[in-house]
Amino acid sequence: MKIQLFQDLRKGENTDKTGLIFVPFLKSAGAELNFPEADRMSINTPIKYYIADILKIELENEYNFKNIYISDEKNNFADYVISGNINTFFCSRKFYTYWLGIFGPLTWYFGLPVMGNECNLNIEITLQNRSGKNIYSKIYFEESLIYSGLYYNLVDLSLVFPDITKKLVTKVLEDFRPFLEN
Repeated sequence: MKIQLFQDLRKGENTDKTGLIFVPFLKSAGAELNFPEADRMSINTPIKYYIADILKIELENEYNFKNIYISDEKNNFADYVISGNINTFFCSRKFYTYWLGIFGPLTWYFGLPVMGNECNLNIEITLQNRSGKNIYSKIYFEESLIYSGLYYNLVDLSLVFPDITKKLVTKVLEDFRPFLEN
């Protein structure tokens, strides 16, 4: 089985406006990330490699293929080829300040400011047989949201990436089951 690196069709740019959290009476400020892997609080690997690696590991755990490999070559010498397109992988990271006006010191004292990282992934995955015929194709849309408090629930906001990828790969493996169990 070959996992071909997915085509990255994302557009846009990352914008970071987290400095606005220090402006009184703003509820939140944050960053909008069309390329989350380019952000300092995200995964360090380009998403097409990240997804391919996890998909390979999960397929090795689920099935007994003699050889599962990742390649960007177009030739096909494998029984099955998984390919696809990354349409969007967008994250919105927010820092909530609850309007740091008059009640600002109280909210900070009780630790109410919260950070949130919400990501959504839109990806098309195709399974082809040796002759190049598409035997399965589907567009997947996954979302994940991780919150972290200032003084409590100190969760790493980058946990959103394994969470969203696990949701995706679980669905993909379930959908591939009828084709790969033969």
